[in-house]
Amino acid sequence: MEYQDVLRTREEIRQYWEEYNRDRVARIAKMPRKPETESLWAKLAAQKAQRSAEKQ
Repeated sequence: MEYQDVLRTREEIRQYWEEYNRDRVARIAKMPRKPETESLWAKLAAQKAQRSAEKQ
């Protein structure tokens, strides 16, 4: 019986943090990017595009 309680509590904690992080990531995504990091974002996008092309 105690093991089931631990599993239930763990699942509740996992759900809480998933929701918290989902909201936090959404908030961060809406924030404007800093001009000094724009080149890094462009480099990251290029790397993602290259990996995507390599997979196909």
